[in-house]
Amino acid sequence: MTKEAVTNPYGLEALWTQGDFVARGTLIIMVIMSMGSWYIIFTKVFEQSKLMRSAKLAGDSFWAAGSIKKGSDALDEASGCAGGGAAQRAAARRTANVIVQEV
Repeated sequence: MTKEAVTNPYGLEALWTQGDFVARGTLIIMVIMSMGSWYIIFTKVFEQSKLMRSAKLAGDSFWAAGSIKKGSDALDEASGCAGGGAAQRAAARRTANVIVQEV
């Protein structure tokens, strides 16, 4: 029994061998853009995993704190922006005071 080779007129090999410079150029550009897309996908997945790990650690440190102020300070330390969340903390305290006064 002999094997017969079947040629696909719609495959990449046929495109490369029978195509002109426009077809080959398009194929090359598509391969380059595909590689760039995969690079972006992998770097974004890596960055996202780092961010999620950091968020989990920050959340754990917040919930382990004894008070909201200590938890807020723990979030500032975990995020690496000492003093950067002062405005947000002040707004949260004002909101908490209004809620307590209404109740």
